[in-house]
Amino acid sequence: MRKTFRKLRGKTGLVLLATTAVVAAAGTALALPVPAAGDLGYDIYTLFMDIKDGPVGYAGAGIGIAGAAFLGYKSQWIPAIGALLGTGAIVKADTIVQSLGALIG
Repeated sequence: MRKTFRKLRGKTGLVLLATTAVVAAAGTALALPVPAAGDLGYDIYTLFMDIKDGPVGYAGAGIGIAGAAFLGYKSQWIPAIGALLGTGAIVKADTIVQSLGALIG
């Protein structure tokens, strides 16, 4: 038992304990669907998706990938990975919104 408490004194143990407590206390979640026509966010959603799927989106993705390559060339790996993940999230934003939705608990 003492070994367990000694492990929990470190930062890793505290994070593990907090994560376990949050997961155990979580209730049901409500997933919001993609906005339908006439909803408040529908116009903003369609505007963003139209821009993202057009030439501006492709140019933005190219700039994001080029920026990540430049950061990787300068051996700044963490910002390069962040740029790649951010670019990928923007490219797949419609899929992310449709599959995950916003969780409200």
